[in-house]
Amino acid sequence: MLSRHYAKAVGNNRHVNLRSQWPRLPSTEMAYLIEAMNRQKATVSTLVASSATAEERVALPMTTYQFITVTPAGMMKREESILPTRETQSLELAMAALNGHIAYAWWRIYGDAFHLKPYEMTTVAIPDQWLDDTKVNREARRLGRLLIDAITPENVTVITTGTNSTKQDSLNFHECVPETIAKIDALYLDALGLPQQELMEQLHALRSDSSWQLGAAS
Repeated sequence: MLSRHYAKAVGNNRHVNLRSQWPRLPSTEMAYLIEAMNRQKATVSTLVASSATAEERVALPMTTYQFITVTPAGMMKREESILPTRETQSLELAMAALNGHIAYAWWRIYGDAFHLKPYEMTTVAIPDQWLDDTKVNREARRLGRLLIDAITPENVTVITTGTNSTKQDSLNFHECVPETIAKIDALYLDALGLPQQELMEQLHALRSDSSWQLGAAS
C-alpha cells in the first residue's frame, strides 16, 4: 500500500529542486499528505517578491531540529535566511504555512533534519482554499498574525549554540501558543481534504520523538 502512494508522491513532485531527492515517507498517511500538497496550485514561492518590490521579509533559522520558527525579519537575534514577500497579507500567509506541523513534516521528508534551506521551504504548498476562499484566507492570515503577536520577550529565550558558544534567540510556537499551531494544522489539513486524527498523531510524533525514524518506503 505504501509503495504505491510513495511512487505517486515522488512522481508527482513538480518542484525541480526536489525531484532528485529521495523523500523519506514513514507511512501511507504521510504519502497521502505529500500527494495532496503536490496537487495544490501555489507554494510559498508565490508569496516571495524581488528585494526591490518586497514590502515585508520573512526570516528562517539557518538550522533547526524539533521545531521550525519562522518570523518577520529583524525580530530575533539569530542566524537567518531572508525571504522577501510582497505585502503584509503574504507575510501572514507565510507565517501560517511555515510554522505548523505540516511544513515541519515536509522539511523532515525532503530536508536533512538540520539545515533549513530556503529553496526547500519555498516549495511548501499553500492550500488552494487559503487563496481562493475569502473566509479561509482571512482565517489563515489571522492565525499568522497571532504568531507574530506571540513574538514577545516573555516567549523568547537565549540559547548557546555551536563550538564558539554563540548566543542566539530561540522561540518555540508549539510551546508558547500551541492552540494557534493546532488551529493552523487543522485549517491546513481541512483545506487539503485529509482526515486529521491519525495524521496529526504521526505529525506530533515526527516532531517530538527523535526515535521515530524516517526511512524509504518498501
